[in-house]
Amino acid sequence: ASAVAKWIEATPPGFVFSAKAHRTITHIKRLNPDATGFLHTMLKHLDPLAKKQRLGPILLQLPPTFKRNDDRLAEFLQGLPFAYRWAMEFRHDSWNHATVEDLLRRFHVAWATVETDDRPAEYRDTADFVYARLRRSRYVRKDLSRWGDYFIEARKNGKDCYVYCKHEDEGSPWVWADQLLKMTGTAPLPGRNHR
Repeated sequence: ASAVAKWIEATPPGFVFSAKAHRTITHIKRLNPDATGFLHTMLKHLDPLAKKQRLGPILLQLPPTFKRNDDRLAEFLQGLPFAYRWAMEFRHDSWNHATVEDLLRRFHVAWATVETDDRPAEYRDTADFVYARLRRSRYVRKDLSRWGDYFIEARKNGKDCYVYCKHEDEGSPWVWADQLLKMTGTAPLPGRNHR
């Protein structure tokens, strides 16, 4: 609770936090029904952000060894509180199926569009917002322009866009983020610090 209070205090108004669901839910329990208790504990900790409208989508990132299981996914999605925005990242190819896409759409969960050096992005329209993770080690203007066009079109269709640039030591994620803001005509938050 004290950490969340410090996050709110240390960021400007309008700054939105996006959380990644605890690995107990996604990696250890693997969306089993007994993961629900952990999910609600996590949401309780994030509640101060939600009350101040500072909580963005919550990412449910599945492990790369977790293969498609429609029944388990459907049961888990049915139990997600609708008061929050959810995004699901699948890392095993077996999930790339229209049935899975339909399940996410039914429960208004965004398919996390993730691009890496090894894999192109999967563009799936399943929610009223876009959740994109730009994870390549390098982006040139042409790459960012393609993404910028995608976000502009999504916003024209009334969708909020949540975009996350790779944040490890390699690359220049803050530069890419600034370029995307300019390309999409999005104003940066006041008092941003790039450190």
